[in-house]
Amino acid sequence: MVLYQYDTNRQLIKKINTFKKSAKFMIYEMKHKTQSAIIGRAGKRDEFGNGPVFIHLFSKNDPHKSDAVPDKFIDFEGIHKIVFENLTLSYLLAGSDILVNDLEYLEVKEDLVSKGNLIISGKHC
Repeated sequence: MVLYQYDTNRQLIKKINTFKKSAKFMIYEMKHKTQSAIIGRAGKRDEFGNGPVFIHLFSKNDPHKSDAVPDKFIDFEGIHKIVFENLTLSYLLAGSDILVNDLEYLEVKEDLVSKGNLIISGKHC
């Protein structure tokens, strides 16, 4: 899995390969203070069904109803499944994205058991 982090001008901040050559995991786990987030697929899947996923973090609710620019862009590659824990979600039909509003923080981490899975949790206000 590869993680890309961008600033608000879509300039690459850092790229992290989350697998070492010895096939042991480097764990990605981060807590983001944010008001809302949009999570979705970003491109085509490979032959195993794994694909790129984006997480856009915003400082206001319902960013899809305005021209708000994300405060932070987080992109992952090689994701097979996303598991949401303890969050109230909204499914946006127009883009098949998932919206999470009224957040205090959002926590994103790799699943230690299943390679290619993300666990997204957080706390609502």
